[in-house]
Amino acid sequence: MKAYRLLIILLVIIIAIPFAGRLFWLMKKSKPIDIVIINKSVQKSSQNELKALNWVLNYEKFVDSSRDFYDYEYDYMGYFPDAVTNDRKIETYKLEDVPSLAESFDALIFIDITGVDLTQELKKTFKRKYYGGFNQNDYYLLKEMTGKQKLVIAEYNFFGPPTEELVRYNTEQFLDIYTLGWTGKYFNNLSKEKISELIPAKWFDLYKQNYSSEWNFSGPGIVIANLEQNRIIVLPAEKYMTSKYPNVQTSSEIAEEYNIPEMAAYSGWFDISYQGKNKVISRFNLNLNKEGAEMLRKNGIEPEFPAVIESGNKKFYYMAGDFSKGHVFIPFSRFGFISTLIRNRESGKPQNPEKFIMVYYDRLLADILNEYYTEISGFQK
Repeated sequence: MKAYRLLIILLVIIIAIPFAGRLFWLMKKSKPIDIVIINKSVQKSSQNELKALNWVLNYEKFVDSSRDFYDYEYDYMGYFPDAVTNDRKIETYKLEDVPSLAESFDALIFIDITGVDLTQELKKTFKRKYYGGFNQNDYYLLKEMTGKQKLVIAEYNFFGPPTEELVRYNTEQFLDIYTLGWTGKYFNNLSKEKISELIPAKWFDLYKQNYSSEWNFSGPGIVIANLEQNRIIVLPAEKYMTSKYPNVQTSSEIAEEYNIPEMAAYSGWFDISYQGKNKVISRFNLNLNKEGAEMLRKNGIEPEFPAVIESGNKKFYYMAGDFSKGHVFIPFSRFGFISTLIRNRESGKPQNPEKFIMVYYDRLLADILNEYYTEISGFQK
């Protein structure tokens, strides 16, 4: 009889908590904001990096002007790998569309513009071999949106290949943010067998060209490369690192302002840029010893460099890491305090890079979006 009662109580809890969480979320006030989202690098819809963005949009209950929730599978411009017909694989906009987009939308978010190789059929349809990069139309849309004091957020590899040099130069001058051409990542194992699918094959050739020896590494470490300058740096953790992982570091004052931790472990891709006169919200710290830091400095790189940059006179934020890439469970974003409990539990693990999205990314993004929404909500269309 006792076991039966315990079972009933357990079933009630299992049913009641999700129900209460869902009800709590449904009672939250929706926040209408129209966002142009651009992702040119989707390989599989199920692995779309927009999931992390959508988790935040759902959790904070942001909707479009039609009061519809954003869907990571459909609500973006860019590459659609699962489209039924070739003409729907790529959704983009023309130069003449820029003024109307800038007028009708409230914000613009670039998630990943690196791009994808096109199949033979798609090459015939779109008259190009590759789709991706920050192009001239994107540049004009960026200018129009920021000119209207509308929010723009860009993520990792925004300035890198295959963006054309002139477009990159104009964008750097406009934003006062400059790429140094270096991109890198922490790897759990540097052996060629383990990372051959994670980095361009050219990097192995580049190492041999630079150091006149074969790639012969194992164990954790960091690899940084500059393909334009044909340079590569390999930093095995055992020899050069003072901590298990690189970190994203934030001063106590800014961390409190944006509701983010002062230190969060990060093992994803990053690029190295110079912030000009803009504000640096957070910095990457590769946690290198004196010898490792000196190796970077010989190549013109400081061991700490911007992770998130906020424009001084424009509503523009640049996240110089592939922050949105990681696992999130979308359904939990619509269960009110359950999501809050999960979020708070994850935030207690800042030294686990697998928790980076919950620990850092979603909190920063939510704060930026909420602050902007508060600013524009009195002037909604």
